[in-house]
Amino acid sequence: MNKDKNIDESWLIEKIKKGEEFALESVFKCYYKRLYLYALKFVKDSQTAEGIVLRVFERFWEKREQISIEQSLSSYLFQSVHHESLDYLKSFSFRQKPTEYQYLEDHSTPDGDFLTRFYAEELEEKIKQGIKQLPAKCRDIFYMSRYKNLSHKEIAEKMNISVHTVKNQITIALEKLSELLESEE
Repeated sequence: MNKDKNIDESWLIEKIKKGEEFALESVFKCYYKRLYLYALKFVKDSQTAEGIVLRVFERFWEKREQISIEQSLSSYLFQSVHHESLDYLKSFSFRQKPTEYQYLEDHSTPDGDFLTRFYAEELEEKIKQGIKQLPAKCRDIFYMSRYKNLSHKEIAEKMNISVHTVKNQITIALEKLSELLESEE
């Protein structure tokens, strides 16, 4: 199921809108793994990534009658996961666990889907540019947290600031990055 099969997508979307669960199952089986890996790149936690993807499918089903898909189904689902992931990042502070995610460092996806890689690489570049735009102190704290995997306490000790300041600076960085990403869509 991809852009070359718009007829199949249109047919499946119509079946989903009519409440036919087999169509939703087909879409779920086709996209779940790629959507999960995409969410994982944002939230860095397997259970959270799984929850995000399941929430996207749940909302897709609940709002099936009102949904209007103007691009491909794939684009719609990836954008939904993107927004859900950003909402999560706005709401919660997280800490990356490096051993679980080292396989993602090459920025590729196991199924080799070109669009998935393209969007992931484009997003990665936007995030890097956004990080460069952060104030120096905020950028340093964010970098130590997300890329050096230091705890809030370790960052506070290293920079001789309070843990509360570290948390605030990370929240500011996430908000600014979210705003940047949302404004470029």
